[in-house]
Amino acid sequence: MTPNPKAGYGWAALVTALWAFSGVLIKSCPLDALTISGGRGGLALVIVLLVATATRQRWSPRNCLQWPILLAGVTGGASCLAFVLSLSHIPIGLSIVLVYGANQFMPWVERLVTGRKVTRADKVTVGLVVLGLAVIGAQFHSDRDIVGSLWALACGVLYVFAIALRALRPNLEVEVQVSMYAWTLGLSLPHFLLSWDPRILTWEAAWPLLGNGLTHGLVLFAMVRALRHLSATTATFVTTLEIVVSPALAFAVLGEVPSTLTVVGGMIVLGAIVYNYGASRRQQ
Repeated sequence: MTPNPKAGYGWAALVTALWAFSGVLIKSCPLDALTISGGRGGLALVIVLLVATATRQRWSPRNCLQWPILLAGVTGGASCLAFVLSLSHIPIGLSIVLVYGANQFMPWVERLVTGRKVTRADKVTVGLVVLGLAVIGAQFHSDRDIVGSLWALACGVLYVFAIALRALRPNLEVEVQVSMYAWTLGLSLPHFLLSWDPRILTWEAAWPLLGNGLTHGLVLFAMVRALRHLSATTATFVTTLEIVVSPALAFAVLGEVPSTLTVVGGMIVLGAIVYNYGASRRQQ
């Protein structure tokens, strides 16, 4: 397949929107973090298998045991769990800032894993994104919780390795998705079973959990397609736009007015992505 950068940016933008919506749903669910993580992982796994069956995509469970797929699954599943755990301690805005801050190691991790060269445009983009995140993060000075912050940073680092490892087996897309969601479910399953929460059967908990499972299943589906056309580094830069999309979604749906720092930081991040897009177009 000939890479189509425009299609890649479109799929990565969809990932951004789905992540933002997923975060809102997590906050709307009254269940504990481990139950949410296990529930959405299990639902996302079912969705991936249904889509693979409906589209007649061939895959083999045995391929999930190949070391890049296995490690991508473990790190991806742990990343999903870490994000949900971080939201038990810190505001979603701070968690997203820390996650995407950790994501900025992607150019160097991708070089380590695949050998891709880190370009000047990558370095400039990272610098601008970190500046924008720092501006947004300044408003959370009174909400810093070391445990929640560490979970958010762990989420970002683990996600970077999961996406970079996926590039080593580009033709095993279904296996990557199955592995990640199976591990997301597996890491939370003991708690899910031993600490059964009957509220999971109530509409108050069921609708955000079902919605989260659906969006979570579609997120990796869209990301896999973005990576057909973009490097892991570029796709990660684009998904950083969640910093812009989340406040806009909260304003549109919940009527929450974003702070001045959120707007200023978001504009810096948006400018960084526009710059990176222009630089990539010039290199083609």
